[in-house]
Amino acid sequence: MTYKVEIDFEPIYEVVSSLSVYVTQKTNYDLDKQWFKDVEIRIQPELKKLLKDKESLHLIGYLLLLARKSPYKNSLEKFLSWFKGLSIGEIYELLYMYFKEEPLKDLEHFRNYYATLLPLWDDVYKVDAEINNHLTIIQEVKAVKQNETTPEKMVEECTNGIHIQPSQEITEIILIPTYHLSPQNRIYGFKNTVLIHFSVDIPRENGHEVPLVLLRKTKALADEKRLKILQLLATEPKTFTQLVELTNLSKSNLHYHLVLLRSAGLIRITNFLFTQKPDLYEVRPNIFSAHKEDLEAYVYSGLTI
Repeated sequence: MTYKVEIDFEPIYEVVSSLSVYVTQKTNYDLDKQWFKDVEIRIQPELKKLLKDKESLHLIGYLLLLARKSPYKNSLEKFLSWFKGLSIGEIYELLYMYFKEEPLKDLEHFRNYYATLLPLWDDVYKVDAEINNHLTIIQEVKAVKQNETTPEKMVEECTNGIHIQPSQEITEIILIPTYHLSPQNRIYGFKNTVLIHFSVDIPRENGHEVPLVLLRKTKALADEKRLKILQLLATEPKTFTQLVELTNLSKSNLHYHLVLLRSAGLIRITNFLFTQKPDLYEVRPNIFSAHKEDLEAYVYSGLTI
């Protein structure tokens, strides 16, 4: 038995994505260092204090679930008004089906924290309307294509290589396109439900620039260690532990190379969510013929007859 898939997007989701990216402060996003610097100089003391509450920030997935449940998710202002007006009992009723074991310990703090945090973040950084427009188009295109393929293939296509193994524990997967997290995906696991932010590239203004997807692939292939990893994964799927033993790389170094290969869409990760089984890594089928097509499409795009 497989799961059902829903592809969804609303502007408030991207507000949450941009906040999540800033909080993690990682370097493996497409956003450059200047983006983080520009945001940093605008942050006021009250917001800076709230961003230090890492325990509450770990609950951001539940905020996304509430946004999906809201009748006002197309407007941050209206959502916040609705959110602030929810009683603790109402929040529990909206979220209880997603709790794996025990419910959130302090729903009142959860509500008050994000009701205060989100407007402060919105004052610091506003998502460009063009980004939301493009993500809306992606959601509509993927939703149409969903009728032509299986749920598992839809997940893998959107996430550029993540295969979620069906299980009795997973009944639905919600796919949300995001720009700010690109080229990474973000997975939130709840009881019977998985929510995945999948990365989307925004078309560059200059049509002659090299597409980001092509840059990622060529960069991923331009390293001896990563080529060796691909060779090892070409024969049969392997776990992270097996790759550590076969490559003699440290765990952190191997993880770095796998992130680049996955971001480029060159490898498939079979993820056994809600089980004790380790992830399996393998080369994606037909990926090199697809890379050849992408490369030729760009190289010959400037030719005139």
